[in-house]
Amino acid sequence: MPKSIDDGDDNAMQLDEILAIINEDISNDFERAISLLECTPETDADSVCRALMYAFEKQGKSLVFLLKLIAYEVENSDSATTLFRNNCFASKCFKVYARMIGLPYLFRVLFPVIKKLYKEEQNDTIEVKGSIDMKPDTSSGYELSFDTSSGDEDLAYDASIEENALLIQVACEEFFKSLTKAKKYLPEQFNLISNTIEIKVHQKYPNCPIDIYIATFIFLRYFVAGISVPESFGIIEKRPNPIMRRRLILISKVLSNMSTGVKFGEKEDYMVIMNSYLESKRKLLEKYYKFLCSDINTHVKNDHLNVPDKYYNASLTVLSYAFEYQNRGVWVKETDCFS
Repeated sequence: MPKSIDDGDDNAMQLDEILAIINEDISNDFERAISLLECTPETDADSVCRALMYAFEKQGKSLVFLLKLIAYEVENSDSATTLFRNNCFASKCFKVYARMIGLPYLFRVLFPVIKKLYKEEQNDTIEVKGSIDMKPDTSSGYELSFDTSSGDEDLAYDASIEENALLIQVACEEFFKSLTKAKKYLPEQFNLISNTIEIKVHQKYPNCPIDIYIATFIFLRYFVAGISVPESFGIIEKRPNPIMRRRLILISKVLSNMSTGVKFGEKEDYMVIMNSYLESKRKLLEKYYKFLCSDINTHVKNDHLNVPDKYYNASLTVLSYAFEYQNRGVWVKETDCFS
């Protein structure tokens, strides 16, 4: 782990230098920050994006920086088909921002449904009195694949697959209803982010549908991510057991494809059974995306968070070495300054 900027390391920039750069960059429309990201090694991009977002949030400017990055990504994109899909700087910074601003809303939306799934899983694992054949098979979770080892797919097909497909559909419906029901609590910053995506994409790619970009940028990296790895968002305290993890993954797969309008095909043929459900939600999703991009208040209240000193100081440490790399081409590797 690198020395902190207070350790007197001759190779590290000093605190006052970093703060001066940050404040000057805010006035210069974040030119230095973007040029810093452009030259940052790919292996260190996550750390630098996180550091920049914390540093700018301390000044109440992380949202402005994120909107600038969105515009930058669109303007410098080579193709509409790859926009926001390659884990770009804007996407990395949005992940940080979503955790800073959007966790209370995500908890409100996801926790009640995940809690219900846990209760159902606990009931499924209760041993049924009587024949051992009556005990529920909990090893498969909501599994949709079937055993073809016998060589006869007709015999191998398990009728429980249709039942499991229905269970997944019900769970997806619970998540989607919770999302739309709580939309009035969505931080208005997310509306501004969605609206910015809509405007910038239309300017460069006027004939491209906007929904796919809203889905890729926000729905997948925020809502669906909170379902697939809820422990990383603090929605649950411990990692899900293997059965629950599998259930959450299958639910996430359905919601991911539903959000982007992509049906399941040969690559995941066992999921094709869910395609009719995906199609049934298309109109409702279009309505939700319109909500995300509408009713925009351009003067969004943006009271900055009180970034804990632990994370702020770690951010300055990362930036000290990132700026040094930009200046001299020398990068001091760190493990995890934010741990």
